[in-house]
Amino acid sequence: MVVASTRTALAAVITLLLGVVSASAQTIEQNRKMCGDDSVAPAVAIRACTTLIESGVDTGTRLAFDYMTRGNKYDDNGMPEQALRDYEQALRLAPGEAQIYRNRGVTYRGMRDYTRAADDFSQAIRLKPDYAAAYINRGAALERLGQYDQAVLDYAQAITLAPDDADGHFRLASCHLVTGRYDAAIQSYTRALALTPNDSDSYYFRGLAKLKNGDAPGGTSDLAAASRIDPDVEATFTKSGRILCGRALP
Repeated sequence: MVVASTRTALAAVITLLLGVVSASAQTIEQNRKMCGDDSVAPAVAIRACTTLIESGVDTGTRLAFDYMTRGNKYDDNGMPEQALRDYEQALRLAPGEAQIYRNRGVTYRGMRDYTRAADDFSQAIRLKPDYAAAYINRGAALERLGQYDQAVLDYAQAITLAPDDADGHFRLASCHLVTGRYDAAIQSYTRALALTPNDSDSYYFRGLAKLKNGDAPGGTSDLAAASRIDPDVEATFTKSGRILCGRALP
């Protein structure tokens, strides 16, 4: 009778412990999901990432990506210094992960530190030579450093690696436009429009390229198409100071 009672008590304790472990595991997975969920508010995601990091359940590369993800959320929440600290910690844990360099580069670029941004994107490319997003980002940083020809080469490489990336075609076209290579600009904007047919910016800038290239009817038609899609497209560009590919459109 005593033995049966002891066994019953022990079973109850084991069941309780298993329930605690199960609930704990469930909480960790919930935090992991929220940490990387782009639909969750950055502040909420940061708390989830922090809980996950402090739980001690992840180590090595997995912990590095926890720090990287929290860094991303800090950056999204307008906290670049905290983001940089997390990227540093992530790189200490996983120095060979190209994505961490790329994401840190994006933060540096947002801080207008284009030299460090370009350096990080270059490191990402060294680690992963087929990293199209790193080429796109390095091109954007090089624009700001006035290295337009190198930016063109980076965008060209990016769309070689990812030919369906409309943003790559658009950026390449824009650098062609501001450097007076109008035929090349028109060709690249046309490719961007084949991928994103309702992109008012591509119509607008292709229209400008056509006008500068002596095609008044074609340019006027494209500008009209851009205005039909977005009536404010011209005002938005004018308000930005007519900056394209890192410099003012002549």
